[in-house]
Parts: sequence; structure tokens; C-alpha cells
Amino acid sequence: MLESSETCTAQVSETNSGAALAAAKCLRLWARIERALKRRRDRRNAVSTLELQEQLESRGQLPSMTVAISLENVSFAYRTQPVVQNVSLEIPQHSLLALIGPNGSGKTTLLRLMSKVLQPQHGQISLDGQPLQRFAARDLARKLAVISSEQHFEFPFSVENVVSMGRFPHRNRLERMRSHDWNVVEDAMDKTDVLQFRHRPISQLSSGEKQRVLVARAIAQQPSILMLDEPNAHLDINHQIAVFKLLRLLNRQHRMTIIVVLHDLSAAAALCETIVLLHRGRIVRIGTPAEVITPELIRQTYGAEVVVFPSPVGGCPQVAFDTMHEPAGP
Repeated sequence: MLESSETCTAQVSETNSGAALAAAKCLRLWARIERALKRRRDRRNAVSTLELQEQLESRGQLPSMTVAISLENVSFAYRTQPVVQNVSLEIPQHSLLALIGPNGSGKTTLLRLMSKVLQPQHGQISLDGQPLQRFAARDLARKLAVISSEQHFEFPFSVENVVSMGRFPHRNRLERMRSHDWNVVEDAMDKTDVLQFRHRPISQLSSGEKQRVLVARAIAQQPSILMLDEPNAHLDINHQIAVFKLLRLLNRQHRMTIIVVLHDLSAAAALCETIVLLHRGRIVRIGTPAEVITPELIRQTYGAEVVVFPSPVGGCPQVAFDTMHEPAGP
């Protein structure tokens, strides 16, 4: 009788233990399900919030936007030659803005002033509400990345090494690259289609391929502001389209502020939401592509007679000119 009682007790204990294990498994499974549902809700809410913000922005119903970069009466001259004259400009966060204008209008100089490569001789430049000159180099590099139109590499760094240089601002001086850093580098190379060159010296690449590597390095830097001087230079049409799509993706999905210097007026109109037209170091007009790229303003600033027509894709203004016929006489 005692043995039977002990056997029953053991069976009950085993049953209870099995039930407890089953209950624990159920609880863990339910917790995983809840976490998955929460992640889905968070993604849905994030998308809804972004869509709502974009709708309000388009209607002009948002409160005053946070300014990423502001310039107040900024002037700069090379020796005695004025290049930027009394420029005032506010660039809101998450903007996609193009600087256009004829050669010598001050576009690249303005980009160098906003990235602290040059110091204004008059006026004030602010980044996130703070004077630009107060930012140390490392702090500035965490916020802002620049791709200039001319960059030379004296040493045969591999493409992967060049892209990994974008992680320098996020590490201590002697700190090794962590797995997260390599993941960021890998993702940047993948987005710019340079993974196949990762082990090749950058000196062996074409000009267009080098340009894509520089874009990858800037992406690996993970800035909130990206400045580019002629990013489509040396690129064939396929990679021009790819770079412009990537810039739009960084702006819309990652909410990155992008400021780009472009000579191609049609590309500027297709890519950017805001255009700043410069002439002789001064701002002539700021507005949408349709407001800025007009025959009258192009004649006034470039001295060129052009035809402006809506693109069949999206309706943005496109620029054409006639080289087949002589201009009519007076």
C-alpha cells in the first residue's frame, strides 16, 4: 500500500512537472508572439506617423520646421574676389535641396562654408542651432558627411578600407572595428553596388566606380546631413539613376538632409524638392523646381535660351536647347 502511494505521488509529481514545463513553453511562445506583434505595431505606427507628417508638410500645416543649417549674411572672398555675397538661407531638417547656377556662381564655395572647410569672413553659419565653428572635427563628422567633386588617393587602399574610413568618427582613435561597424560598411557597399570591388585598390577603379565608393563611405559615416558636389560626375546613365534613387531613399526613409550641387538642371528638378539658384555669389531665387527652373531665370543667370517643358515622368521641369539652327538675327 505504501509503495502504491509513493508511485501515485511520483506520477502526480511527474504530471505536475510536465504541466509546468508545458506552461512555461506556452508562456515563452506567447511572449515571443507579443514581441512580434509589438514590432509589427511599431512599424505600422512609424509608417503612419511618417505618412501623416509628409501629408501635413505638403499642406503647410506643420509647425515651424527644425532648421538643420542656417546662414545669416554670409560672405566670402578669395583674396579680393568676392565669391559668396551676403547669403542668408535656412535649410530645414530632412530637406532634399539642390544648389544650381552657372560656373563661378559660388555653389562649391557655399558647400565648403557649410561644411567648415572654409570660414566665412562675414556672417554666421549654424548647425542644429549651434555656431558651426564650435563643433570639433569628430563631432562635426558624426553629423555631416561631404563628397567633394575632386578627391585623390595617394595610397592604394582597398575599396573596403576606404569605405571603413567612414566609421572613424564613431570609434576611439585606437579602437578596432567592431562587428557592427563591419555590418554598416557591408551595407553601404551593397547599396552603392561596389561589393564586387571590395578587395581591389581604389587606384585601379574608373572615375565612376571611385565616385560610388565615396558615396558608400559617406553612407557608412551615418550622418544626419549629406553634402555632395556633382555626385553624378563621371557616372554612366545607369549609375546616375542608381545614385539619385539612393539619395532619395536616404532622404525619405532615413530622413537624411541632403544638399547637392548640380550642373544638370533637369536632374536637379527630377531629384530635389527645393532649388537654390545662385548667380555671382548671391541667391537669385529659392523655391520648387517649377518656380526656379524657368526660361526667364535661366536666361537671366546663365545667358542661355532654353525651352522648359514638363517631364512625361512626374511632370517636373526639363530643359532642352536647340543646337541645329543658327539664332535669328536682330
